[in-house]
Amino acid sequence: MSASLRRLAFSPAVRGTLVVAFAILIAARIPAVFLTGRFWAEEGANFYRNALVEPWWVALGAVHTGYVNLIANAATLLAAHIADLENAPRVTSTVALVVQLLPALVLATSRLAWLRSNWTFAVALLVLATPPGSGEVWVNSITSQFHMMLAAALVLIEASPRARVRWLYLGILLLAPLTGPGAIMIAPLFLLRALVERSWPRAGQAGVIIAASTVQFAIIVLHPEPARVYQASPGLLASVMYVKHILVPLLGAHSSAMALAVRDSVERGHWPVRVLVLVPVVFGALAIAVGTSRRPELKWGFAAGLIFALLSYFGAVASRPTDLLFWWVGGRYAFAPSVLFGLTLLGLACEARAAAYIARAAVTWIVVVGSLGYFTVVPSFARGPDWQHEVTLWRHDPSHVLQFWPDSPEWRLLPPQPVRP
Repeated sequence: MSASLRRLAFSPAVRGTLVVAFAILIAARIPAVFLTGRFWAEEGANFYRNALVEPWWVALGAVHTGYVNLIANAATLLAAHIADLENAPRVTSTVALVVQLLPALVLATSRLAWLRSNWTFAVALLVLATPPGSGEVWVNSITSQFHMMLAAALVLIEASPRARVRWLYLGILLLAPLTGPGAIMIAPLFLLRALVERSWPRAGQAGVIIAASTVQFAIIVLHPEPARVYQASPGLLASVMYVKHILVPLLGAHSSAMALAVRDSVERGHWPVRVLVLVPVVFGALAIAVGTSRRPELKWGFAAGLIFALLSYFGAVASRPTDLLFWWVGGRYAFAPSVLFGLTLLGLACEARAAAYIARAAVTWIVVVGSLGYFTVVPSFARGPDWQHEVTLWRHDPSHVLQFWPDSPEWRLLPPQPVRP
């Protein structure tokens, strides 16, 4: 490699430019989110309403669906107090965009050898940005929890951080469990890694995430959510893993018919042979490749991905457990594990052994598939009522009920009086 290319490959300026480009790419995926403004479902109907009518300390600690979502509470509270009705959803979307950048910032500050090259870093950002079926978690504050889950997992796999980012990492580990139940799942991995490495910095990370997880777990116990499934059988979990982490990454939206066939078969009480064969083979091969790698971070990242996937699908909120077999349903649960599996493949692709060629082909394929379908978002996630028009109607007629995304009678709000001018 020439000296000029070597400087380009390791340039911090290029890395910073890539993070800015990543932010623009994220914001541009669903343009109406910022152009006209969007509240997403409970974000407006529950969280924003709480922020309007409750004292700030009540709204900040409000429990919804059995847990505290601190980022959603804080974002809507901020929107209610610093912005008028027309611009309130732009505030929550901006907060959500900042949160969605946190995993990219963890990767940008990484000390892992295979992420030091800006070329590899660019591919890692594409893995973050382009998992198919991820439109549900795009720049809205109620699904910021899934980006916090991912950021926490990336802190787990990271090498010992530099002093200037140590507090950023600890802040992520404190906030992630208080934003949703997801990050609780990997808290034991932080303790395990601290014990394995006999590392005081790791022990500090474990202490922070375990303390925050304990608070959230207590809230969950005190506020049980009856809508959660908690009844997925091993066969159903394998089927969901097949759809979400084999079919969808390889085929994107084109996996719809095959996923539907799996669902129909499962509902008839038949487990498809391809599920029973491919899931153990694919994940077994990936486990062997990770287990024989000299990079310990790949083991932790792969373990975190498996834990996120299996426990999330087991405890998912769904009308029926088999609904998770629709390719686009439950995309929020698939997001973090999909990215972690993709980054695991990228780490393997950077090794000098035969398995690296297979990993390179796999990660190239899933990035291409995800990139080609990036701007093709499921309509219910990509379109909804024009917020500015909704507010204009309400200004002329205070009896008008504001409509949020998705376009459904369930997600509406008649703003309480008075509303900030």
